[in-house]
Amino acid sequence: MESGHDTGWRTGFADAQHVEALRQLKVTHVLTVASRLRVWSDGRGEGDDAGPPPGITHVQLHIDDHPDADLLAVLPAALSFLGEALGRAWPPPAHRGNFVLVHCASGISRSAAVVAAFLMDSAGMAYEDALAYIKRGRRFANPNVGFRHQLLALQEARGNLVTAKKIYRKMIQPMGEERGVRDFIRIQRETANALHARVDEMEDSVSSITFRQKEDEYKDGISQLFQQLEEGFKDELLACIQLLEEENARANGTTFLDRPAHIIRSSASKKAKRLLESLDK
Repeated sequence: MESGHDTGWRTGFADAQHVEALRQLKVTHVLTVASRLRVWSDGRGEGDDAGPPPGITHVQLHIDDHPDADLLAVLPAALSFLGEALGRAWPPPAHRGNFVLVHCASGISRSAAVVAAFLMDSAGMAYEDALAYIKRGRRFANPNVGFRHQLLALQEARGNLVTAKKIYRKMIQPMGEERGVRDFIRIQRETANALHARVDEMEDSVSSITFRQKEDEYKDGISQLFQQLEEGFKDELLACIQLLEEENARANGTTFLDRPAHIIRSSASKKAKRLLESLDK
């Protein structure tokens, strides 16, 4: 796949295995950004690696796709490989005649992160601009949250990897030595899900009360009981809304904001406020 103006150079595992397609596209270099993948083996990524087809230079970077993986550690080898294939100027000069395929398992996170780093290094792009460029040819490209912040640290460090590592260590320092990025994200999501579940339970209770209030056989004693229940539900809903707002403020103040958790909290907050309004009618 062409590695000049064409952005179709980040793909998944299956594309790298298609030897005939690589030849048709005149691919000269393949960069595998994944641990444990054997690209040219038995077709399933298993068995002994047969090595690259004739005429193709291949390098594999061993890194897993999770937020705690050290992307900055593999970037020197990645940038060196891509620089040797394409040169350091941007766009790559046509006379070099090299075509590069960068792939991981799914073509979403690891390969996109490496190509973004190369664009930042060779073209001087900001991270967001590099990702937008990549998405023109690979719309699913989305480096995980750990990779994203390591690339942002690299941007802040103006491409200096040693400085970028120091900046990134400062980013994750508030999490503590025993808690990584993945655990930090997991806690945000678990808390958001728990608060949403609490609001869901209250929705069932409120729906039951509002249904019974509409029944004709509504006795005074029962009515007073339901009024007391309503007041209790209002207090709990207000408490839930306050907790959600506090959790939003806490999460928004962190470097590693989990977007799905933010969406869950927003949904729970809107539902709680709607239920509160229904009790006030």
